[in-house]
Amino acid sequence: MKQFVIDHLTGECGKAERIVTCSRRAKDADMTIELEQGKRVAVYVINRAIRLPEIRERLEMNTAKRLHTLFIIDGRMMPAENAEVEPPYWMAALHALNHGRVYAYWCDGREVTIRPVHMDWKWGASPRTAEYGPAVDLNRMRAEISLHTSKYMHGHYATADFGEGQFWKKHDPMDYRQYKYSWRQWSYQSTSKTRVDEPQEDWEPWEEFNQHYGDVGGYQHFRGFSGRGENQQQERRRAVTVSNREYALLGLSNSASYDEVKQAYRRKARENHPDMHPHEKEKYTLRMAEINAAFEAISRQQKES
Repeated sequence: MKQFVIDHLTGECGKAERIVTCSRRAKDADMTIELEQGKRVAVYVINRAIRLPEIRERLEMNTAKRLHTLFIIDGRMMPAENAEVEPPYWMAALHALNHGRVYAYWCDGREVTIRPVHMDWKWGASPRTAEYGPAVDLNRMRAEISLHTSKYMHGHYATADFGEGQFWKKHDPMDYRQYKYSWRQWSYQSTSKTRVDEPQEDWEPWEEFNQHYGDVGGYQHFRGFSGRGENQQQERRRAVTVSNREYALLGLSNSASYDEVKQAYRRKARENHPDMHPHEKEKYTLRMAEINAAFEAISRQQKES
C-alpha cells in the first residue's frame, strides 16, 4: 500500500503546475518534491505508530537542511468521521504541527485518496471528534518555517501542507453548553444566565485578555512595562519594537500582510488560550501574553508604515 501512495503522489506531481520535480530516490525520505522558489519537501508515508522522539529528530534534521517535512499516515489508524477520539501523543503532535490537521491516505485497490483529518479542540470536559476534509490538491502544496509551541514539541520547524485552509465546522460555543464552557467570557459558568457570542471582527484581544488575566504570572514583562508609573499608552509605543521574533511567534515571515497576521493570530489564540489548558493555566497565560504582544506590535508597525 505504501508503494501505491508513492505512485499516486508521483502521478499527481506530474499534473501540478507549481511542482517543479519529484524524486523517489531520496536518501532519508520516501520521496522529495521541489516546489516553486526552490523549496523542497520530504514526504514520509507512515503505516505504523511512531514515537515523539522520532518525529522531533526528523524535523530537526530536515529543518537544518532547509528541507520541509510532510507526514502522511495510514488511514486505517484514523478514527471514523464524527467519532469521539483521544489521539495518542504522536498523532496529536502531527495534528499540532499541521495547524489542526493530520494527513491520511486510503487505498481502494490501486486507487489512493489523501484527506486531511481535524480532531476538534478540547473544550473543558468535552470529547474531541474527528472531522474529514476533501481530498488534497498537490497544486496547492506549500512549505514554510514556523514556530510550533504545542506541549509535545517546541521550536522552529520546516513543515509542509496542502494549503486547503480551515475545512472543519466552526463551532458555536453554545454547542458545548452541557460542559458549562464560555469562549467569549473565557470562564466556566452557567449558560442559562449568560448569552455567549462568537468573537466579532472588531474585538480587541489585548484589552479583553488584560481584563481577565492581567494579574496572572507577571505577563507585563512581554509588554515592556517598567512599573515606574509612566503613562501606559506612551510606554507601550516606546517599548514595543518589531523583529523577526514577533513574526515567528505567529508562524509568519516578516513579509506577511495584515490579513495574514490577523488570521495567524486568531489561530494561535485559539490554540494557546489559558482556558483551553486548564491544568497549565499560568504557563499558557504567559504564552498568550507573548502572542498578544507580538500581534499588537506587528499591527502597530503595519498601520504606521
